[in-house]
Amino acid sequence: MTRQPTICTFGIFNPGYSRSRMMRLGLESFGCRVVIVQDRTPGWRKYVNLRRKLKTAANQFDVLLVCFPGQTAMVLARLTSLKPVIFDAFTSLYDSDVYDRAVVAPFGWGALWRFCLDFLSLHLADFVLVDTEAQRRYYVRTFKLKPERIGVVPVGSVEGIMQPQPLANRQPGEPVLVHFHGNFIPLQGVAVILGAARLLNTEPIRFQIIGRGQQYDQMRVQARASQLTNVSFLEPVPYEELPRWMAQADICLGIFGATPKSSRVVPNKAFEALACRRPLITQDSPASREILVSGVHALLIPANDPAALAAAIRQLAADPALRERLAAAGHELFCRELTTVRIGERLKPFVERFL
Repeated sequence: MTRQPTICTFGIFNPGYSRSRMMRLGLESFGCRVVIVQDRTPGWRKYVNLRRKLKTAANQFDVLLVCFPGQTAMVLARLTSLKPVIFDAFTSLYDSDVYDRAVVAPFGWGALWRFCLDFLSLHLADFVLVDTEAQRRYYVRTFKLKPERIGVVPVGSVEGIMQPQPLANRQPGEPVLVHFHGNFIPLQGVAVILGAARLLNTEPIRFQIIGRGQQYDQMRVQARASQLTNVSFLEPVPYEELPRWMAQADICLGIFGATPKSSRVVPNKAFEALACRRPLITQDSPASREILVSGVHALLIPANDPAALAAAIRQLAADPALRERLAAAGHELFCRELTTVRIGERLKPFVERFL
């Protein structure tokens, strides 16, 4: 590049969300200027606002990057701008609503609409980004996208925010603390965590679960029915405060759901645990194995298996040296492969083809 390129990040996205923030910081890390054209006004007015803002900025950027969630914004971008468009197809609407969250019947009009919107947005883009090779294969197989039109950029984490914190001072005999934060959706597998907590209910191990979401009320009912005395449900906390909560814990948890999507993603919380130098347990999957080696960077266990999770927690609870080895190796992996600069290096060739 002989001049500083300008990339327009576009859509109805939240600039503070991890994926969006990493895209911006990754672009800036290799010399791009980033302008944000974004609107989250409720209802259809946001699209009117976005079209107006994009037309105003039409000659001020080289490439348009439609950020997650972006299917509707992708269609608007293609209709409004003549510049090259890259679509960060981080999540499929069809997959998420039909097979993960199960809020739409598989063979109804709602499912068909979501499939068509996914298909149209993917094929309108000049190039598509996803976060794992497993997700890339899904898009090729399901939406008939050519493999050469999809690039993989891992999620990573913002090291200036997610970083090791002073660990909590633990008193001798104090229970081992297991930490989870996230949305209560099927992919996360909170029911599996509660199942493991039930198996560990009489042992010196306790759980802090931070978050809300689709299955929150159902999970509270499950915890009461199981008479769990070792689980605390906490309200969501600001993103910037998560490292402090993880530093209080001895073990951090990833995802454990049995939905098809859960096997194709590595969740934000896994990268955050690595960045904060905390020992991680998450589900074994094709996506996890793209990044993590079980027993080296984390413990990987079968999906939807409370007994396996309980056994992994017991193993780490009884072995502080193993916890330290996993935390250290996971953090070294993060620093080597998953910082904003490294994510920028993965993103760079996909952007440069359009400059």
